[in-house]
Amino acid sequence: MAKQEVLHLIAQREQKKAIALASEHQLVTPVTGAVVLETQEQYDEMGLTPVPFDAVPSIPEPSTWALWCVGFILMLWGRHCSQRARKLG
Repeated sequence: MAKQEVLHLIAQREQKKAIALASEHQLVTPVTGAVVLETQEQYDEMGLTPVPFDAVPSIPEPSTWALWCVGFILMLWGRHCSQRARKLG
């Protein structure tokens, strides 16, 4: 929801409002970015404060079993297509 509003503000050439909204929601957009550092020393060196871990939105990676299922289904589909091609040809 906030990302669409930011994009709308950009289209309306309201850069400052777009930057403020994107920063408030910690979004990476065409007018904002993200800094990812590994250690507290790096943050201190750059004069930055890391955001709390639980405040950063994330999308979970697909689990191993889901990847195995997709692979298995693709393998079965390939086998089916191969057998069908032999029958037709």
